[in-house]
Amino acid sequence: MDIVIFVIASIFVEGVVEYFVADRIKAQYIRYVALVLAFLFCWAYQLDLLGAVFGLAAKWSFVGYIVTAFIISRGSNYLNDFVSRLRGEKKSPEPEQPN
Repeated sequence: MDIVIFVIASIFVEGVVEYFVADRIKAQYIRYVALVLAFLFCWAYQLDLLGAVFGLAAKWSFVGYIVTAFIISRGSNYLNDFVSRLRGEKKSPEPEQPN
């Protein structure tokens, strides 16, 4: 399995969370929604990053789905930050000026 599918999954999770969920829930819960959505995506399409890239096979297949979901959900957050910076919406935190 190609690594590109995991990048696409991360983009998909980020898009769904950003467009359909982000305005409806508190910001502190967005990462959990992204994790659940990523797990459902991994489970539905049997995406296991550890198995596909490193050849590691878990005794229970859902363990690979959970690990992959964590990676995809966090990747979607980094992708969101990157795209926001490109758009100029978020700026890097500026150091505080001493008084």
